[in-house]
Amino acid sequence: MTFEEILNQYTKETKEMVCETSAYLLEKKQGEFTAEDFYNIPREIHVELIDGVLYDLSAPSMPHQCMASELLYAFMHYIKKKDGRCLVTQSSNVQLDADDKTVVLPDISILCDHGKTDHRAIIGAPDLVVEILSPSTQAIDKGLKLTKYRNAGVKEYWIIDSKKETVAVFDFANNNPMALYGFADCVPVSIYNGECVIDFKEIMGAIEKYS
Repeated sequence: MTFEEILNQYTKETKEMVCETSAYLLEKKQGEFTAEDFYNIPREIHVELIDGVLYDLSAPSMPHQCMASELLYAFMHYIKKKDGRCLVTQSSNVQLDADDKTVVLPDISILCDHGKTDHRAIIGAPDLVVEILSPSTQAIDKGLKLTKYRNAGVKEYWIIDSKKETVAVFDFANNNPMALYGFADCVPVSIYNGECVIDFKEIMGAIEKYS
C-alpha cells in the first residue's frame, strides 16, 4: 500500500491537511520511508514503519484498549511493589533496530535500560513486548513482527488472541519453545524469572466490569 492509498482511507479534510504539511511524503515509495518521515505523519493517521514500509493500523477497539490498560496496571503494580526501575509504556514509539527504518507501536513495552530512550521513542529493543491481536494487525504480529522482535533482541514476546482466549509466550532470551496459556491461567513473566505472574482470570474480570 502506498502512502497515498493510506491517505485515501481518511476524510478529505484530513487528506488535505496532510498534503499541505507532508506533501513530500507522497513522492516516496514503500521501502523508502524513514523514522523522520514517520514522525512527520499527523497523529490522525495510525501507521507503523517496518524496514521502510508503512503499515496501516486501525484504531484499537474498546476491549483491546481495556485489555492493554489492565495489563499496563498489572505490570506497573508488580514493578512498583518491588521498587523496580523498569519502564512500562502503552503504544509508545519503538525504533526497534535503533536505526531510521523501523518504528513500531507495541500495545505494551517493558524497558529496563533507561539509556535506550529519548523524548520521542524507545531506541532499540524493549525487554518485553505485548501485542494484542486485531483483524488489521494479526498477520504482522504473528509473522513479520515475531521475527523482527526476536532479531532485534527483545527478550520476551507475548501475543494475546482475545477471540481464541490464548496468550502465546515467546521466551527468546532463554531459547525456550513457545508456551501457550488460556485466559483462565496465570502467566509467568520470564524477564522476572517467573516471580511476576499475570492472572488473566483477574484481568478478564476487570474488563467485564467495563461492559
